[in-house]
Amino acid sequence: MHFHLRSVTHERLKDSKGRLIPTVVASPLSEQAREDIANVTYSREDEMLVALLDPANRTVSKSKLARRLNWLVNTTGEPNHVQVTRVLKSLKADKLIKVNRGVIALTPEGKKQAEQVCSVRTDQNQRSSEPNKTEQVDE
Repeated sequence: MHFHLRSVTHERLKDSKGRLIPTVVASPLSEQAREDIANVTYSREDEMLVALLDPANRTVSKSKLARRLNWLVNTTGEPNHVQVTRVLKSLKADKLIKVNRGVIALTPEGKKQAEQVCSVRTDQNQRSSEPNKTEQVDE
């Protein structure tokens, strides 16, 4: 079973100085919510693979990479370098990237998947920009 964890405070939970103490509430995740989280994860991995096709992105800091991908912390607007670290760790575990002395390199499989993502996105963009052929134009 999977859970969504959120931090909350409650009026009845205070320290000796009267300050609210945060606690965690776990709520069960629905099947749909789990699928949504998995889709977001794959989407972020795809974004990272595409970004790593550009050699300039392979040597920058995780904060700069987060800024280039527009991955920002919601509350502060700072670059979410933690998210970059998690995605890179996942890609490395899947053997889609290698990291050597701070330089990220796509493996042949990683490059193949990144190019595949680019081609799918290009096809989707072309289809969305084409006029709908089923519409009739009144003259």
